[in-house]
Amino acid sequence: MSVDTVNDLDPIDQYTASAAQDEFDYTFPIFEDGDLAVYVDGVLQALTTDYTVTGEGDDTGGTVTFVTALDGGEIVT
Repeated sequence: MSVDTVNDLDPIDQYTASAAQDEFDYTFPIFEDGDLAVYVDGVLQALTTDYTVTGEGDDTGGTVTFVTALDGGEIVT
């Protein structure tokens, strides 16, 4: 069994959205989709209402997919 050390990972990714972009990668592990907080322009988004998550339990992260594509220029954290 391997042991992952996560204290050397930066558990935050930030992007500036392009027009019609709806997918954003996160590059750190999470255990469950609810462990991830997603913000657009500083406003907390709601899981399943605003976005879905893939990659739970994956050491390399996964993808946040918004239900509705963004206009472009938004800051996604």
